[in-house]
Amino acid sequence: MPGEISGGMRKRAGLARALVLDPEIILCDEPDSGLDPVRTAYLSQLLIDLNAQIDATILIVTHNINVARTVPDNLGMLFRKELVMFGPREVLLTSDEPVVEQFLNGRRLGPIGMSEEKDSAQMAREQAQADAGHSDGSGDEDVRGVAPQLVPTPGLPHRDAVRRRKDRVMRVLHTLPALAQHGVIASLEPEERARYGLKPLSSHRRAAMEEASGRLR
Repeated sequence: MPGEISGGMRKRAGLARALVLDPEIILCDEPDSGLDPVRTAYLSQLLIDLNAQIDATILIVTHNINVARTVPDNLGMLFRKELVMFGPREVLLTSDEPVVEQFLNGRRLGPIGMSEEKDSAQMAREQAQADAGHSDGSGDEDVRGVAPQLVPTPGLPHRDAVRRRKDRVMRVLHTLPALAQHGVIASLEPEERARYGLKPLSSHRRAAMEEASGRLR
């Protein structure tokens, strides 16, 4: 009976119902809602594998930072009912846009407040508290950077969407901030560097670029 199956099973059943119609676009609204981290990891892998097999566009709405960093090819962020940013994952994950930086790091400091938007007085109070040593529990690490993306389960085809995305990123690479460029280049595999006409990275050069992109963190 439907009431006897787990949340994860209900998620998979809903996805199976959608696939019956052989859709070109699949909308997943908060697919990890109500799931623990382990089931969320399984669901994320399922979405990657599904895309590899049918190459459908999967639109995911999520507040889960780990899902956002490791699953989609393209990312967008809404703030105050407006699209703050949209583009390849490499661009948004290395962005210095204040709203994006605050959201990725899950910090109180920044323009996003409990009622979505803060006034300047509240921002000043929170900054003063932080300067005085008060922690909001988020830690000092900056998680921005090109995190490894999930890949299809062994035996499944490569995802065409990955190459399409990276082609777009390399076309706009020169327009990105220097640290973002370093992060993108350091994330490329040797065969991808050859395809885009880039020289192979020496271990010293790769370490230097990773250190530079690590300044985002």
